[in-house]
Amino acid sequence: MNIKRVIKARGLTVKTVADRMGIAREGLSNHINGNPSVQILERIAAAIGCSVSEFFDDGDGSDFIAFVRNHGETHTFDTPTALIEYADSLKGDASSEAPAAPAASTAPVQASIYDDPIFR
Repeated sequence: MNIKRVIKARGLTVKTVADRMGIAREGLSNHINGNPSVQILERIAAAIGCSVSEFFDDGDGSDFIAFVRNHGETHTFDTPTALIEYADSLKGDASSEAPAAPAASTAPVQASIYDDPIFR
């Protein structure tokens, strides 16, 4: 996730975005450097004037992102291959514990995108 890159690309500063959000610069920095919830990502995106998906764009031209919530954990996948590998790991394992997501291609987030009213 690269929120600072998006802020800079829009010609803004962290302080400007924090002011737009009505929070201290330090608070926004903590969110940027931590593991912000989907709701916080949406607030940051609104203050910047972009979509949340831009935070996950690594600049390689790929715009794929997928969120999977399974057994109380949400995983983020940045490639179709990583998502397929995770889905394959779930096959035939419906009654047991959730398999671990592939570490190299996932990053847990605090909330599911499906918790957002826009996706209901």
